[in-house]
Amino acid sequence: MGLTLAEILDPISNEAFKHWLKVNGLKHTAKNQGVLLELVQKLIDSGDLTVPRITEAVREIEEHGGKRLYLGHIDEAKAFTDKNAFIKHLNSLDLELSPEPCSTRRLPSKPKLNYLCWTGKEIRIKFSETHQEHKVDFDAGTVDWVDKTKVIVIATEPKTGFTKILMDSPERKHPHLLERGRNSGSYEEYYIHKALELLNGITFEFLNVETIIEKLIKIKPPIFEPTNHQVVTSEGYKIRYSGRSSILQETSYKLAEGVKDYERIPEATSGEWLPERSGDKLQRRVFMQVSERLKMVRFDAHCLPSEVEYAVSTIRSL
Repeated sequence: MGLTLAEILDPISNEAFKHWLKVNGLKHTAKNQGVLLELVQKLIDSGDLTVPRITEAVREIEEHGGKRLYLGHIDEAKAFTDKNAFIKHLNSLDLELSPEPCSTRRLPSKPKLNYLCWTGKEIRIKFSETHQEHKVDFDAGTVDWVDKTKVIVIATEPKTGFTKILMDSPERKHPHLLERGRNSGSYEEYYIHKALELLNGITFEFLNVETIIEKLIKIKPPIFEPTNHQVVTSEGYKIRYSGRSSILQETSYKLAEGVKDYERIPEATSGEWLPERSGDKLQRRVFMQVSERLKMVRFDAHCLPSEVEYAVSTIRSL
């Protein structure tokens, strides 16, 4: 028996799917999930949508929204601009190409390879695994552990070696912990290692996140509005600037910019991409956080693939 419409849409937020409908020129106003399901069913009945198209959209949104991104290069991946060379490498690992991407394998007993696709432009690899989060019932005085599926995607361009590792944030319990919560390597390290293994790489060279932060908040006219910014001084002091609008307009930030007595090293920034400066590639403000310490770029769960790709491509061009 096939999945119900509610089950198909369950992995993503209502907000994300409504915005997907809007971007695709379809009716999207719905005040709750029940009304949204009725709306989508009407779009299916009218022929404006199909279940396969919805399923594909949900898969793409789930593979991009709410992810931590680790951006860098695996130079050895350039050897796989030829499909046959990649197939030969996979055969050496006792693996084979998938005919096409598939929906997420839910709650696997161990980290599960979902698919491995080669398009020429991109090699795309997807894993899923099961984590546990704790739910506290204060009235009953109980703590329950709830299973959650986590999605991890490795995407690399064979032509350039540029690689994105997109990961859901981990829960309290996950497969990469030893007894008493100690890390076995780590969740992030596990998939960086997987990327190297599957792409025959030696090292994953991270993009320079410090440079990304510096350029991102100072580009003029602004395309990204930072509302929170952290720096570390050469003397080891941490300073945070925050505001309801761009921190660049805050008096404290302007004054600090004029002080040349000590160096400020960007540590993290967060804010929103501005649609009016995106060349019509964005229809709304899009939140993003960048952390130099974690070598990570993070997006919220409501992001569409096109929004994430706009941000990543812009970062690469800085």
